[in-house]
Amino acid sequence: MKKEKNCGFTLVEVIVYLAIVSVVMVAVIGFSQRIIIVYTKSKNIQEVQQGARFALERLAQDMRSCQSVDFTGGVLHLESDDIDYQVEDGQLTRKVGSTGSATAITGSNLVVQNFTVTTMANTVISPSYQIEFSLKYKNSNNLPEYDWQQDFTTTINIRHGN
Repeated sequence: MKKEKNCGFTLVEVIVYLAIVSVVMVAVIGFSQRIIIVYTKSKNIQEVQQGARFALERLAQDMRSCQSVDFTGGVLHLESDDIDYQVEDGQLTRKVGSTGSATAITGSNLVVQNFTVTTMANTVISPSYQIEFSLKYKNSNNLPEYDWQQDFTTTINIRHGN
């Protein structure tokens, strides 16, 4: 009689194989999930910083060319150019002229908070103003790992005094 060869796996070998594959898959899935969270958060941070950079550059450009500045009741009015900046529904808006419509200068995924303008030096030659605000990413999923808020401050000198 000829002895038969076993060509399959034993039950113990299959269970050990499945356990090893399961551990590896759990590690890969966890690592992939973490990469997605870090990528999404970095995109949110980048959006906040780009939004702030654009808003501050626009503000600086308008303020440097105006004759005088008035910040009353949350509205920054740039006289002689007749431009108003204010926060409406969480967005920083820019309005040219008394009849013009307000245009948002921050993205719809961003919320502006604590917009203030402070007089630093009010000289006739070159008045200085400090602009401060917080910019927060609007997290539509309400997941705390995607939240990001940053405070921004800059000082702007006006080229043409009163």
